[in-house]
Amino acid sequence: MIRCAAGRPDRQWRRPTTATNIGAMAKKFSEFSFRPEIMRALEEVGYSDCTPIQEKTMGPVMDGHDLTGMAETGSGKTAAFLLPILEKLQAGGDDPRAVVITPTRELAQQVAKEAERLSRYLDLRVVCVYGGTGLGEQKNLLLAGVDLVVGTPGRLIDFARQTYLRLSKVRWLVLDEADRMLDMGFIKDMEYVMSKAPMSRQTLLFSATFPKEVLSLSAQFMHEPIHVEVESPTLTARNIVQLTYMVGGLPDKIRVLKELLRKEKPEQALIFVATRERTAEVADMLRRSGEAVASISSLLSQVNRERVLQSFREGRTRILVGTDVASRGLDISGITHVFNFDVPHDPNDYVHRVGRTGRAGRTGRALTLVSPQDRPYFKAVEAHLGLQIERGEGSGSETGGETERDRSRGRGRAGSRGGGGRRPSSGGGGRRPSSGGGGRRPSSGGRERPGGGNKRRDASRGSSSTGGRPGGRGRSGGSSGGSVSR
Repeated sequence: MIRCAAGRPDRQWRRPTTATNIGAMAKKFSEFSFRPEIMRALEEVGYSDCTPIQEKTMGPVMDGHDLTGMAETGSGKTAAFLLPILEKLQAGGDDPRAVVITPTRELAQQVAKEAERLSRYLDLRVVCVYGGTGLGEQKNLLLAGVDLVVGTPGRLIDFARQTYLRLSKVRWLVLDEADRMLDMGFIKDMEYVMSKAPMSRQTLLFSATFPKEVLSLSAQFMHEPIHVEVESPTLTARNIVQLTYMVGGLPDKIRVLKELLRKEKPEQALIFVATRERTAEVADMLRRSGEAVASISSLLSQVNRERVLQSFREGRTRILVGTDVASRGLDISGITHVFNFDVPHDPNDYVHRVGRTGRAGRTGRALTLVSPQDRPYFKAVEAHLGLQIERGEGSGSETGGETERDRSRGRGRAGSRGGGGRRPSSGGGGRRPSSGGGGRRPSSGGRERPGGGNKRRDASRGSSSTGGRPGGRGRSGGSSGGSVSR
């Protein structure tokens, strides 16, 4: 049952082996000769044919190779790393032999549930640990013995430092959404976890995007890794229609969003905004228009986050407003539409957002609203994708300029001269364009970090904006400078 509650500096970087060196690939799960308990579970969940990423990675993983796997969202990466581990993982013992680390609580819960489905006849003990809830229940589950742990970095490190979680027997270490796990915000956390796990471990990294700097950085954690990349004509799935609408300031964005919701009539929609504070603001505006809408961010308690997600999964809530945290932790096949109310500052986040629709081979639609302040970031998205996203018709300002109402309220000043807005200065000296129009970036909220914390704190430790740990514990053991994302 599922029970939720340092690198390798001596190794030199070698160019990763590519998937084409691996030999013949199987196309059905039966060709991998999984043990009968796993095959029975696969049949019950309806898995028979492998997806390309599963087909190309499961063999090398079962052969013991370190591996990085890159494929578009919704391509079956979770089963790609879980099945080979479950094939060799034996029940028993007190300490985990397999650890999966994710950047968000929601993704940790989803991976743990998938592990439970695939191991239902193996009598394995799966424990899911994450912040936003008390330590007690999760601690007791760990102390009772565990085979596979899935969790967020902050909570895993909490337990490891308190010796409730010993990593000395780990054989498999998986970083899911590895680009976020290895960015500069999480690198200290990863170095700590790696230092506690044996050097003989097998390390697996999976994600939809792998920037070159992340691949280079991952080398210190891996031994002669194989790099598997499932090629796609575009970074986003072919079954997703992408459209963009040029708009004015915030009032125009709201107006166009309402028009598109009326026109598109989505069965279920996910709306992405830039800040935690804006999730509630946009949700309230839509609710007053009669929409069945809810919002999710790290400002909510863990109990309320789970309640909101459950309502959305069950279809009782038709529209969910969230930040980029949601794009890394939601796997709901019924999402027909994604709306980018604010353009993400990182083009990779666009890929993850859009990937929330069109799951499991279904069609989906992704619509992006581009204000003058968003234009620099939108240009970066198109450059990253290597294509020009089609302009939608029938809604929004075709010129992207300000409306009379915007000007009367003094909004959109950053984009009123030249139409493009000011690009944020890398040196931090100038004003950074906010998603709502030209003011200074909110000091208390800003863009939500992966993991949902305020500033550079990991939401896996809790949802309080004060930065305290669940149970009121202060930070211990800290990393240099105290500014690393936790």
